[in-house]
Amino acid sequence: MEDLLQVGVITTTHGIRGEVKVYPTTDDVHRFEELESVLLDTGKEYRELKIKSVKYFKQYAILKFKGIDNINDIEKYSFDNVKNGYFEALTRDWQPIADMRLSEKDANEHKTMNTHLHIIEPYTNLYRVCGDERLRERIANLLHIFREKILDRSTGHLQLFFDDDWNSKYSIISFGHDIEASWLLHEAASVSAALRQPKQERLRLLP
Repeated sequence: MEDLLQVGVITTTHGIRGEVKVYPTTDDVHRFEELESVLLDTGKEYRELKIKSVKYFKQYAILKFKGIDNINDIEKYSFDNVKNGYFEALTRDWQPIADMRLSEKDANEHKTMNTHLHIIEPYTNLYRVCGDERLRERIANLLHIFREKILDRSTGHLQLFFDDDWNSKYSIISFGHDIEASWLLHEAASVSAALRQPKQERLRLLP
C-alpha cells in the first residue's frame, strides 16, 4: 500500500447519531471537507469509510460516515425483548416483512446466525472506540446467544436459521461461517473484557 497520511485520531463517539469525534493530526483541520473517504486503521486492517458530513466542535472535527447510523434504532425495533435476539429483516419503516430472506438460497426464518454475527462485529468496533457500558452489555448478550442458542454443542458447528422460538430450521453446515465466527467472537470477548480493566492492564490485553 502506498504511503498514507494520518489526518486524525478518533477519540470517542459524539452523541447517538453515528457521529465520531476526531482529533485532527493535520495542519489544516478543514481538510476533512475535501475528503470523500478515509481509511480507518483497526489495528488489523484498513477499512474505507465514506464521509457523509463534517462539522466542528472546539478543536475537534465531528465526522458522520455513510452507513453508520443510530444503534438505538436497532435495539428499539429489531431486538426481541421477549425471546432474545435480533429479527432477520424489517421494512424500511421497521415493520414486519413476509419475506425475510437475503437470497433465494436462504430459509425464510425470523432469526439467523449471520445477522447476529454481523451485529456483534460493528458493536465490538464501536465499543473499542467509545467504551459505552450499554454496548458492552449488548455484546455480552450476543455472546450468550451464540453460546446457548446458535452453537450446536453436539457437532461444534453453528446453526444457521431459527424460528421465533430459537428452534433450528436448517441442517446444512457452513464451514466458512464457523471460521469467521471463531475470530469475530474471540475478538468481541477480548475487547469487551479488556476495556473493563484499568488502563495499565489494557496495554497487556489489547493487541
